[in-house]
Amino acid sequence: MSETITLITGLGVGLLLGGTLVGLWVSTRLRAQAQRAEATVDELRKQLDLERQEGTFVRRELTEAQQARVAAETRIEETTRQLASQKDL
Repeated sequence: MSETITLITGLGVGLLLGGTLVGLWVSTRLRAQAQRAEATVDELRKQLDLERQEGTFVRRELTEAQQARVAAETRIEETTRQLASQKDL
């Protein structure tokens, strides 16, 4: 009977220690994964900010190019009208 109690006690202590060690190991692994995920999130945020800045810059350049095109087309039309006027004279 004493041997059975000792065996059961040993098994209980072993399970508790094993469970504790596994819990610590899992906790450490999860913490490391969380840190890697956070680093990835930070890097992706930086990339997104950079892409947004570049998008803003490109949109601004496009707007300027469109305005320059409209101005050039307007000048061409005015010049064409002036030439036509001069031909009529």
